[in-house]
Amino acid sequence: MQRRWACSATAAALYLPFTWVLWIDYPWTDYRWLWVKMLPVLPGLLPSRLIVGHAAPEWVLFTLAGVLSGAALASAGWLAGRSRAWLVGVTIAGLAYSIPCAYGAYNAFRA
Repeated sequence: MQRRWACSATAAALYLPFTWVLWIDYPWTDYRWLWVKMLPVLPGLLPSRLIVGHAAPEWVLFTLAGVLSGAALASAGWLAGRSRAWLVGVTIAGLAYSIPCAYGAYNAFRA
């Protein structure tokens, strides 16, 4: 049960800041649906953009974003399952990482 709770808490810390995509006051156009579909890879989008730059094809960017999001979720869940102290630390670190990334994604959405 401890491992399931740890994975749920770290997933919430990584993905809840990106729920602005669902709750923003913006019409439900194709552009917004594109961002809703990108929700699983959004935590890795900013780091992947920093790694590959602006000249890379979008499929490379989104593939790397998916890999980074999955790696972050798996490693954070594994670390958080070690003890309660690790759970608290990893959850705080996940929020500290995810909130600025969500803010950057919001600015990209509005641009």
